[in-house]
Amino acid sequence: MSTWQARPACSTSCSTGSAAASVRPTAEHFNPLGGVHGGYTATLFDAALGLAVYSAAEPDAVYVTASLEVTYLRPLDAQAVPLSVEAQLLHRDGRQVMAEASLQDCQGRLCARASARFTQPLDPGAAPRSQTDGESTVE
Repeated sequence: MSTWQARPACSTSCSTGSAAASVRPTAEHFNPLGGVHGGYTATLFDAALGLAVYSAAEPDAVYVTASLEVTYLRPLDAQAVPLSVEAQLLHRDGRQVMAEASLQDCQGRLCARASARFTQPLDPGAAPRSQTDGESTVE
């Protein structure tokens, strides 16, 4: 298992196919009502899920987030920190990888869940291109 310190507000660890982090959102991550912004939670999930995917990938592999679904189960306020997120790779199907994660508050209560699909671009240098239905794809 490897561990690294991203910054004082975050510590992260991973092993093959999984990742965990403990985070302390700072003042800019709270909304005027005192809750953690949903975007902060989504970004945290995307980072943890991506780390779980890359922890099991070949060294030169490139993955991009193709979809991310977050389900918020309870509000997060200053009393909830530090927050803990755990992510795990579920399965791989060709260029697609599915992963899921959960977020708990400092009391161990489940606060949010996420699932994501990551894809390997056919050309890792390719930018997403827009389709007529408004969805993006990477080839």
